[in-house]
Amino acid sequence: MNPIRFFTTSILFFSFSILIAQDPPANNTYQTATELIVQTDFCSTQTQGDLTYATDSGVIASEDCGYDLVFTYVDVWYKAIVPGSGKLTFETSAVSGSVLVDTIIVAYTLSEDTLTEISCNDDISPAGNNYFSKVELSGQAENTVIYIMVLDYNNANYSSETSLGPFNICAFDPEASLDFPQAQKPLLSYYSNPVGNRLEIESPYQIQTLRVFDLMGKEVLHKTPNQQKLTLNTFTLAPGAYLLHVETAEGVQMVKLVKE
Repeated sequence: MNPIRFFTTSILFFSFSILIAQDPPANNTYQTATELIVQTDFCSTQTQGDLTYATDSGVIASEDCGYDLVFTYVDVWYKAIVPGSGKLTFETSAVSGSVLVDTIIVAYTLSEDTLTEISCNDDISPAGNNYFSKVELSGQAENTVIYIMVLDYNNANYSSETSLGPFNICAFDPEASLDFPQAQKPLLSYYSNPVGNRLEIESPYQIQTLRVFDLMGKEVLHKTPNQQKLTLNTFTLAPGAYLLHVETAEGVQMVKLVKE
């Protein structure tokens, strides 16, 4: 009779994780800069950017911009075309919930693959606790392309986990914004305000575009009704304050709304 042998086998299970590198934003260099539409009614529409996974493009700004050569920064890039007025303003602002609260923006022109710094800004109003940035250009040649580098000021001192995140940016022609046709009489009537789940809007003119923005500048509703009377469904809006922007052939009107 053959002896029976018993074997005890131990199976070891190994757990491991794979770290996948996050790609940087598509506009991480000036060559791939995102083009901004130059607005004529200030910053009624914002473009959202994000520095979270950005890397250093290698472009170094002057120290006058708040840029400290001791540190390495990460950046993203935008561009816009100078309008006929020769004036162009770029401005960054906060995105609700973002940890990014302080930017630097630097403006450049490009000639034969060489960037030339022409302006920069660290803080719009330090005294007013607005640490976002605004560059105001004038006397620029029409159709010149202006490149904008956006950096996070705090990245000089803190890790990306605590200081990098989304932000808003826009470009507008300040001269056109001042001259934008305004209505000689009220463009619309609306009720009720405060707003519930519906807002009745009426105008003596065709309402071409109707937009609603939160107070951070983010567009939350957009309609092109091309009619004089409509009911706006506001059910999806969270309680809070908003700006209603209405455009007709006779001008524009912006009013403040409060959603209950």
